[in-house]
Amino acid sequence: MCFFVTLLTIYRRRDTKWSGTLFNSVSGKDAEKLCEVTIQDHTPARGGMKLDLFLQKSDSIRLRKFHDLADLDLLLPSFQNIAQFASLVPCEEKDGEAFGIMQKYLFHKEKVRA
Repeated sequence: MCFFVTLLTIYRRRDTKWSGTLFNSVSGKDAEKLCEVTIQDHTPARGGMKLDLFLQKSDSIRLRKFHDLADLDLLLPSFQNIAQFASLVPCEEKDGEAFGIMQKYLFHKEKVRA
């Protein structure tokens, strides 16, 4: 599953992963907790800033905006090349339900592509 939340050039050693809480912004500074997630299965990095610099002292990720798939062709040229891909997955079985609801919503609204 691919999420286009925001484009960050990320890097992390392939044998490591990051885990933390996933929040969804609901308005301004307010956010609701969705579930615990893990970023794993990193592709080899092709340059760019290390993921450690972004998540080193962070214990959560906040999703601020989802872009429509149709808009990606217009948005992508204004960013740097994507240096790396990774999977965002629920940490445990108990997190799977909330993660699955978010995933279905994103597919239905055409925000992600499998």
